[in-house]
Amino acid sequence: EAGVAAGLAGLEQDLRLQLTAGLDLSTLTAPVLTVHGDHDGIAPPPVGDWIAARLARATSQAVAGAAHHVVFTRWEALLRSAGGA
Repeated sequence: EAGVAAGLAGLEQDLRLQLTAGLDLSTLTAPVLTVHGDHDGIAPPPVGDWIAARLARATSQAVAGAAHHVVFTRWEALLRSAGGA
């Protein structure tokens, strides 16, 4: 409810605070893949690009026609590609 009440400006402020309060993502060395649907109104592909640009070993993938929960539809394949299943 608080997130809805604060709107997009509140979300942006929360993210900025989390990522500028001493958290240096460049020190993380694990490979990372961010997956975002191009119809995602919460965290669209530019969010994944922004995160990936700050990580040492990251890529961002946009899925055409998908919305916010695209990762759940691809979960099994993502785990297999990561060697987790």
